[in-house]
Amino acid sequence: KNDRKKVSWPSFLSLPLSPNNTTQHKHLSLNQMFSCLGGGKAQEADEEGFYFACPVSDIPSNGGLRIKVNKKSIAIFKVKTDRTRIYAMQDACVHQGSSLAGGELEDFDGKLCVKCPGHGIRYELKSGVSQDDGGNYVQKVYRIKKKDADVWVKF
Repeated sequence: KNDRKKVSWPSFLSLPLSPNNTTQHKHLSLNQMFSCLGGGKAQEADEEGFYFACPVSDIPSNGGLRIKVNKKSIAIFKVKTDRTRIYAMQDACVHQGSSLAGGELEDFDGKLCVKCPGHGIRYELKSGVSQDDGGNYVQKVYRIKKKDADVWVKF
């Protein structure tokens, strides 16, 4: 008697090879998979010093996603305007420690910002500098690159 249940490969662990080909998928390595899930062994950087963060498709449009890469909590944001832009910064707000990944994205004085859900401080996505208080707080920002359909981050 076979009591095994068929388990589907979760969609966030595989990506289409091309936009026009949805039947073939590229599967993530175990290191990449565990990084997305916040566990597993430490990743090694690529030749440029970037670490795999997540598939672009995992980040909500005009929103954020909290991930862990080598035990660092990172907020990654995807902003869709005339083109798609991706930003990464330290997830814990330097003011009170709230997660920024769930913060609202908004334009503040011509600068794209995330608003901390804890106390409402706005941080510019590009620089990490707080906007409401003359720049008293600065979030660490990380460089990103898109490689194929994935986001990679550099500390």
